[in-house]
Amino acid sequence: MKLILAIMVVASIQVPSFSQKINPDSIAHKSNQLNQRNMLALGTWATGNIVYGSIAAPNHIGDEKYFHRMNVYWNTVNLGLAGASYFLAKKKTHQIISLEQNLKEQKRLEKILLINTGLDVGYMLTGFYFQNRSQQQNLTENKYQMKGYGQSLVMQGTFLLAFDILQYFQHRKNGKGLGSFANKTSLGFTGQSVAFNYRF
Repeated sequence: MKLILAIMVVASIQVPSFSQKINPDSIAHKSNQLNQRNMLALGTWATGNIVYGSIAAPNHIGDEKYFHRMNVYWNTVNLGLAGASYFLAKKKTHQIISLEQNLKEQKRLEKILLINTGLDVGYMLTGFYFQNRSQQQNLTENKYQMKGYGQSLVMQGTFLLAFDILQYFQHRKNGKGLGSFANKTSLGFTGQSVAFNYRF
């Protein structure tokens, strides 16, 4: 009985000390902070595009008019996604999750960001296609529309590609501690006692 109490006392002293170095909850908290900050950045980009595009579109003609129009349309969606993602991350700020859940969430987030980079390249290629197609259009207005929309897609896709790559490396760096924590810890049950091991 005394041995068990002694082990419990040692554990109560050592575990908090270790958790200050690599704490799954602190990693999850930092991940949520990154998500909130990044969604604010995306929301700011989207708002700027919507405001400027709404003013510029009526004051331009030809492909520039459609360029600004597409920026407004595109970033209306971006703003909605950024807002929803921000409040979702905000809601998770004070949640306590297990190491296993944290690892799954980290892998899921990295996978989503990699998929997003592929989509971003797709947006850019679609934009280049529209611009090339605009040179083959006989109708003047349709030609301007294709060119303007294409230019917008290339610009928005380029921004999102850089944005998603930045997010990926931010979260990748933040999540490195999770793998280290998982590899160095083990939990065992002998039938009479529970043992928690950490390899330094």
